[in-house]
Amino acid sequence: MAELYQITEESLEMFRPMLTDQSEYSFLSDPDILGVGAVDREEACGVMLLKLSEAFIYLTYIAVSDAYRKRGIATALLRFAKDMALKNGKVLYGSFFAADENEPIFRLFFTMPAYAVQSTGRGVYRVPAALLLKVRDRLPALKSSLETEEFESLGQEERNAVFKKLKEEGVYYFDPTEENYISPLCLVVKKENEVKGVLLTRVGEEPGEVVVNYIYGADPKSTTQMFLSAAEKAGELFGQINAFRFICVNEESESLVQKIFPEAECRGLFYEFSVDI
Repeated sequence: MAELYQITEESLEMFRPMLTDQSEYSFLSDPDILGVGAVDREEACGVMLLKLSEAFIYLTYIAVSDAYRKRGIATALLRFAKDMALKNGKVLYGSFFAADENEPIFRLFFTMPAYAVQSTGRGVYRVPAALLLKVRDRLPALKSSLETEEFESLGQEERNAVFKKLKEEGVYYFDPTEENYISPLCLVVKKENEVKGVLLTRVGEEPGEVVVNYIYGADPKSTTQMFLSAAEKAGELFGQINAFRFICVNEESESLVQKIFPEAECRGLFYEFSVDI
C-alpha cells in the first residue's frame, strides 16, 4: 500500500518522471503550491499538486506512473485532497480534460464520493492544415496601425513585460525560443510600439501537429491580425504542418476558434470538479 508524503525540492527528483515541464515549473516557482507524492516500497508511484489559498484548494495536477495504474493510487490522492479541504473548511476544485465519458480520468472523478463533475462546454479543437489556406479568405483584411512581428524580435524588456502579464493571469509559460516552440508562428502585434497581443505555438504530440499554446489579445483586431499572419506563415510551412490544435480554456478563445474554423474537429472537453464544504 502506497504512503503519501509532502514533496520538497530535495525529494522532487524521484517524482520528476511523472511531472510535466509546466507542472514542475509551477511547483518550484509558486510558494502556495503543495506537492503530495505517493511512494510504494521506496518507489515514487503518484504525484498531486494543490494550490492553496485562504478559501480554496485548487487541484492543478495529478499523475500516476504507468506501472501503478489501477491500484488505487489516484483514488488515495484525491481522497487526501478532499479530506484536507473538508478539515480546513475550504472548497476544493479543479478541472481535467477527457475525450469522452468513457475515459479513465472521467470515470475516476465521476465515481469519487463527494466530487461533483460538470462539463465546462469548452474543449480542444483540431484543424487540418488544408483548412488553414482558406483562413486568409475568411478573415477581413485589416487596415490599422497594428504591426505583426515574430516574438523573437522583441527586446528583453518587452519579453519580460509579456512574461509578467502571463504570470499575472496565472499562465505558466516557457520561453518561446526553446526548441519545442515554432518560432515563425510565435507572434506579437504592436500598436505604437506597444505589445497588444501574443500568440505562442509549440510542437504537438502528433507528427506535424502545431499546438496553439497561448493567445492573448487586448481587442478583436489584434487577435484577428495574429491569426491572419499565422495562417499566412503556416501556408508557407504547409509541407511541414499537418494540423493545428487549439486548447480553448475560456469562452472567448473557443468562440474565436469556432468562428474562424467552423469545420474544426472537437477532440474532447474540459470538465470541472469540486468538493464544497
